Amino acid sequence: STADGAEHISVQWIRWAYYALIPMTIGFMLFHNGLDWIAKLRRHKPHHGTGEQLPRMNKMFRITHGMVMVSFIVLVITGFALKFPEAGWVKILGLHGAGAARAIMHRVAAVVISAATVIHFIHLALVKKDRVILKELLPGWQDAKDIVNTFRYNLGLTDKRPTFGMFGYAEKMEYWAFMWGTVVMAVSGILLWAQNWSLRRFPTWVLDAATAAHWYEAILATLSILVWHWYLVIFDPDVYPMDLAWLTGKASADHLRETRPEYYRQLMEKGTSGTGEGPSGH
Repeated sequence: STADGAEHISVQWIRWAYYALIPMTIGFMLFHNGLDWIAKLRRHKPHHGTGEQLPRMNKMFRITHGMVMVSFIVLVITGFALKFPEAGWVKILGLHGAGAARAIMHRVAAVVISAATVIHFIHLALVKKDRVILKELLPGWQDAKDIVNTFRYNLGLTDKRPTFGMFGYAEKMEYWAFMWGTVVMAVSGILLWAQNWSLRRFPTWVLDAATAAHWYEAILATLSILVWHWYLVIFDPDVYPMDLAWLTGKASADHLRETRPEYYRQLMEKGTSGTGEGPSGH
C-alpha cells in the first residue's frame, strides 16, 4: 500500500493480469479436455492390447517427480489453510489453530519442491542422454498446428488423428508453465518468508506485490494441476485409470505406437541395439 493507504499500481496490475490469465487459461484447459474426453468416449473401441511396456521415465525423473508431487500437495493444503484458517476442511484435517505448524510445513514443502527443481536441472546438466528432453520439450510451430489439428479431429472435421514425438504440446505447455510458476512462487515466497529482511531493503509495495503474485499464482497452479495434469495422467480415456509411468517408469507400448509412432520407432531401434532403454520422459 502507498502512504495514503491506496493500493500500489503494481498490485493492481498483478491482480488484473491474473484476473485475465486464470479464466483464459483454465477455460482453455476445460474446453480442450472436455472436448477430448467426449470425442474419445464416442470413438472408444474395445482395446485388446499386447500389454507390452516400454521405458518412459527413469529412476531419477521418478524421484524428482515424487518430491514435486508430495511437496506440491502439502503446499496447496497448508497454503490455502493459512489463507482460510477458519474453513471447515481445515478443521477436518486437524490444521485448525495450528498456525505455526502450518507455516513450518508450508516452508519445508517449499524447500523440497525448490530442491527437486534444482536437482532436476543438475541431473540434466550431468547426464547427457537424459538432456535430450530439453530439446524435445522446446515448443515449436508444429505444436501450434498440433493444437489446431487436435481440435479439428475431436470436432470430427478430419479423420486423421494427430501424432506426437517424445512429448506433445500438452506436456510441453505443462513443463514450462511449471518452471515459470516455480520461479514466481519461489521469488515471491522468499521475499515473504524473509519479511523483516525484505522490509529493510525494499519499499512496502514490493511485499504487497509479492503477496498478490504468490496468491494468484497459487490459484492458477492448483487449478492447472487439477484440470490439465490430472486429465493427462488419470482421466484421459487412453490412460484411465492412471498412467503409471511415475511409479513403474514404463508406458503402454500400444498407446505409444498409436499416439507417438516416431518415438515408438526410436525406442524399438534402441531396444534392438541392445541398450534396452529408450529416451527418458518427464
